[in-house]
Amino acid sequence: MNPSVQSPVDTIPWSRLLRDIHHRQVLPIIGPGLVTVEQDGRQIPFGDWLVPEFARRLNVESRAGMTLNRAACAHLVQKGKRKDIYQELRELVDEHAGLPVPRGLTDLAAVRDFDLFITSTFDGFLARALEQVRPGWKANDRGRAAFHPNRPVDLPSPLPGTFLYHVLGAWDTYPDFAVWEEDYMEFICGLLEAPKDTRLNLFEKLRNRSLLLIGAPFDDWIVRFFLRVAKQGRLSDLRDSAADYLADRPDLMGAPMVFYFDQVIGSPQILPVEPAVFTAELRRRWAERYDSGSAEELLESISADMERGSVFISYSHDDLAAAATLAAGLKASGIPVWLDRRRLQAGGDWEQALKRAVKSRASLFISVISSATERSPDRFVHQERQWAAERHVPGMIFYIAVMIDGTTDPVREPAVFSRLHRHSLPGGAVTPGFAKLVHGYLEEFRQNGEVLDV
Repeated sequence: MNPSVQSPVDTIPWSRLLRDIHHRQVLPIIGPGLVTVEQDGRQIPFGDWLVPEFARRLNVESRAGMTLNRAACAHLVQKGKRKDIYQELRELVDEHAGLPVPRGLTDLAAVRDFDLFITSTFDGFLARALEQVRPGWKANDRGRAAFHPNRPVDLPSPLPGTFLYHVLGAWDTYPDFAVWEEDYMEFICGLLEAPKDTRLNLFEKLRNRSLLLIGAPFDDWIVRFFLRVAKQGRLSDLRDSAADYLADRPDLMGAPMVFYFDQVIGSPQILPVEPAVFTAELRRRWAERYDSGSAEELLESISADMERGSVFISYSHDDLAAAATLAAGLKASGIPVWLDRRRLQAGGDWEQALKRAVKSRASLFISVISSATERSPDRFVHQERQWAAERHVPGMIFYIAVMIDGTTDPVREPAVFSRLHRHSLPGGAVTPGFAKLVHGYLEEFRQNGEVLDV
């Protein structure tokens, strides 16, 4: 290979893309090109892999190159029932639930700056990837939703840390999901026709964030129609809006689509690379740039004001690195956390804001215990912990004690918490078990406004 010739990966505007992802300005939209199954040493889109068995169950002749769309149409030509299409696919997805999660999806899920994922596929692979990579995340009604033309479901606001949205329905939704061309048309029209209050948050995210389409989510015309619906304006006007991207092999997208986007309107920008190769490189570059940053950099990314329902982390300034590690571990599991990064500032307004955060805005309170917090009763963390004690109600869980070093039997903690279980997380490193525990508490708080100590 001529060393002077750039590889497709090197032509991607990584600096801008990574920066925008870090600032939560990019929305990944996953297509079938990233949801693959290995067969005979090749990666095949899961939908294509299902075709032979799907066709057999519908009594349709399976032919080379047949797609789910063509198999469904052949079934309908034979006067088959439309509902059988979705029923058979549901059963096939359930039967193959044990297939390995595609590496491209776990790579994408590992980029923790993504808080929202939109998938155009009906399978459950991305949900499994998120469960594997983000401990504590669950594919329940707090973490996942699916759109349907007759049952519009909007995104929650605010987003609960990590959220997965099936924009064309999911295999377990009723009564159907997008399989063949008419389905796609119905779903896209459903997005347009649904009452505004049932799609307000979804369209706000689609319109205002850069879209990163990975794996050619739809056929040519559907991609154009979807982008027009998402951006709510002429596609030729996208040159002056947020940069959108389409990552896939040009030969799979088709020459007309590449010409239209790349040369006629200039958006989305074509990233000419295999989807799984792109996500692997994205994960590597993101981790290199943001996952190994200093504790100070992580704290700088946290807003000055705490969002209601966040988990409050109380720490001594000497324990900044451990507190940041703890925060990063919880954030990776989709748990909204907050730390005071103005700790050295003084003033009544600042103290009142902290008091309000602890006593009325926090869902849970994590007390980081160390030799630093034990050295002096005058450290401000003890004031925060006293506020937490004042909020404490017997029989409820609010205060979570975390030991980050060799300190044993702390004496500075409020007496009311002296008998609570203490979690040992050396250096603030979050274990899957701890993340799952906190996630469970947070879910109970969101549903009931309190967490019972049972």
